[in-house]
Amino acid sequence: MVLKQGFRSSEVSVLTGLTQRQIDYWDRNGLFKPSLAQAAGRGSARFYSYLDLVELKIVKRLLDAGLSTKLLKDCLLFLKNNLHEKALSGVSLISDGRGLFLLSDNPIFAIDLAKKGQVVWLIDIQQAADEVKKSCEEKLSDKNEAIS
Repeated sequence: MVLKQGFRSSEVSVLTGLTQRQIDYWDRNGLFKPSLAQAAGRGSARFYSYLDLVELKIVKRLLDAGLSTKLLKDCLLFLKNNLHEKALSGVSLISDGRGLFLLSDNPIFAIDLAKKGQVVWLIDIQQAADEVKKSCEEKLSDKNEAIS
């Protein structure tokens, strides 16, 4: 798929579900600046990249989920510094409304975005149960072999 070089605010609004007023406000207040071309006076156009659209779509979903402005800012800062087109696959955000975690395709740990990238460990309960079951079956099998 070929993507165009940049997207105007009106296109960003349609593609992300954010209002033009929100996009405008975030640019003027420094919360989210377009990466391709910033406004340079009255009537000038802003141009947003594809990754800008992805970040803004994520922000829209987080807003809809009721995430606080503070966490949104933390998330945007992290995404700006760490999100690259190659890294889009296999990455998810998880939130309980107070915390925001980045889950990569390595399900052993997540990154707490609210704590500036601190790593938190995830324990897969089903995996632990499966490992215990397998160990029990092996032990039982060994015991049965010893009795025979």
